[in-house]
Amino acid sequence: MRLLLTTPLALLGALLTAGCTTVSSHVLVPEALNVERSVGGSVSISTSGSPKRAYVMRPVVTAEAIQDALTAAIEETGIFDRIVSAGADRHLSVTVERIDEPKIGLDQTCTVTLRWRLVTGDGSRTLWESRITTKRTLDFLDEFDPEARGQLAIEGALRLNLREGLEQLSQEG
Repeated sequence: MRLLLTTPLALLGALLTAGCTTVSSHVLVPEALNVERSVGGSVSISTSGSPKRAYVMRPVVTAEAIQDALTAAIEETGIFDRIVSAGADRHLSVTVERIDEPKIGLDQTCTVTLRWRLVTGDGSRTLWESRITTKRTLDFLDEFDPEARGQLAIEGALRLNLREGLEQLSQEG
């Protein structure tokens, strides 16, 4: 009888922890950024994560993961001279507005919309604002496992959005 009770519980636990997991910051850092010019000065950063929840009520992407990836990309590119927590020349906010998670299938597409906003340090004036939507599609040739394929599509769409946002910021901010 004990085996019958633990087996359904084990199955339920496996189902709840499988599938889409929270995205880690290290996979979001964009590669090969094309920063046209440095904005310079200091910047503070605020982010919001996904309001959507994956299995077991974990967010699809957390504010911390986006902020950590942005921090790494900004430090790598030198688009700003330094990142500070208070008293910055400018403030950059990145807000997750939409994440359409992939549906199980041979091709899995994720669409992400982030709202980017750069304001003066005191918040009195908007210097640059953009709503950027990116998509990433993977097919079964990219990744055979449908759960991994969906996760990779989410990560790819977010990484592409961070890259496009920073590149636009370097051109217009």
